[in-house]
Amino acid sequence: MARVLCVIGARLNSSRLPGKHLLDLAGRPLIARLVERLERVPAIDDIVLATTADDYNRPLVAWCETEGQSCFAYTGDVNDLVGRVDAVVGQYAPDILVYCCGDSPLIEPATLQRLIEAMQAAPGVERAVIQADASGRPPIHEGFDLYSRSLWKRAVQASTRPEHREHVGSVLREWREPLQVTEVEENAVFHRIQHRLSVDTVSDYRFMSRVYDDWYADNPEHSIVSLPWLIGRMESEPELRAINRSVRQRTVGETAGKALLVTCAGPEAGLGHLSRSVVMARLLQDRLGYGVRLAVLGPEEVLQEPLPADFFSDIDSLLETVTAVDYQVLVMDWPWQQQPFSPQVLAQLTGRAGCSLGIDMPPEWQRHVDIVYLPACAVRHQEAYDPEKLVYGWYSYLFHAPARRREWRDRDELLVLTGGSDPQGLADILPALLDAALPDGMRIRWV
Repeated sequence: MARVLCVIGARLNSSRLPGKHLLDLAGRPLIARLVERLERVPAIDDIVLATTADDYNRPLVAWCETEGQSCFAYTGDVNDLVGRVDAVVGQYAPDILVYCCGDSPLIEPATLQRLIEAMQAAPGVERAVIQADASGRPPIHEGFDLYSRSLWKRAVQASTRPEHREHVGSVLREWREPLQVTEVEENAVFHRIQHRLSVDTVSDYRFMSRVYDDWYADNPEHSIVSLPWLIGRMESEPELRAINRSVRQRTVGETAGKALLVTCAGPEAGLGHLSRSVVMARLLQDRLGYGVRLAVLGPEEVLQEPLPADFFSDIDSLLETVTAVDYQVLVMDWPWQQQPFSPQVLAQLTGRAGCSLGIDMPPEWQRHVDIVYLPACAVRHQEAYDPEKLVYGWYSYLFHAPARRREWRDRDELLVLTGGSDPQGLADILPALLDAALPDGMRIRWV
């Protein structure tokens, strides 16, 4: 029987979500959830995690050592994923290579087993793929690919450009010679819906955490998340799909932009500035594919998202660090009335960015930025702002639209969120306005 090697490509250096392979999913690291699924594929003889030998990825190597998981730490170019995988192939000399992305913890074991069996049954076949359904829709599966050893060696030789070396299989998109491919029919349930099953951003991680937490709330620890179960959940719960629906997959060869978000949080500043910065960071990650980093004046425990961040106890240390950071986009969300930046320092920060944005920035500071972003429906002293820089209005609020509109019902509840300082005096007028406008039975919760 043809020998099968599975190689998992994983590094902790992800630009959008560093350290993602060791993030927790219902009590175990993401990478462990992937391995436990691959271990349920009887046809796989060996599973090897391929990472790099730099210090940044030492925690991943240490996890493998603790778990008894085979691991290969590549000493070559950290961006040469093809070379890293090929080094493992050279050691094991398999007949069939299964390559798996280390950020895909919902790979379907039964599907992978049938693809391997299809290749083992036809020795001349170079690849096995899943058929599209009758309407041409591909399956939901992602995160794995199969090669005969001979095809893999030819693909390695043809991978001459940096983007080829960084993305396993990308060279096959330019392949001109015919390949011997066998197509495997898949269960119709896997064609019913299309959705991201990889973890590249915070939004992806929030989605995957919700899925894993919900599954293990009702299923035994030794089980694995059922992909058909998840498909049914997503069909009946649009809000679940909405968590990471906006994430854009980067294209092969695309260079990621970098954004720095400077903000603060704590007893005096509150959490509003940080909360908006987190939402902005998600949008930059999901929709533009940016790598983001937060610089926060405040304690580390205020951030509950796995975003790359540095925390500072004083403004001088923050400024010393961020002036040395490489970024193209600078976003600042700050209590500007405290004026933590001198005009000279602010000019130095914004001068290094291709685009700079100040949230809730008063007009006297606007000369230092490209965009003044005011999350408000109306602007007092609007004439003091440069109209070419000012962004405000109903669509300036940083939130996602709901997946579906819901009509009022008896005994519905309304949640009102207002700032603690209440500079507009809403507490004096809003209750009476709400009582007059809302239907009977509406319950108001004011935070």
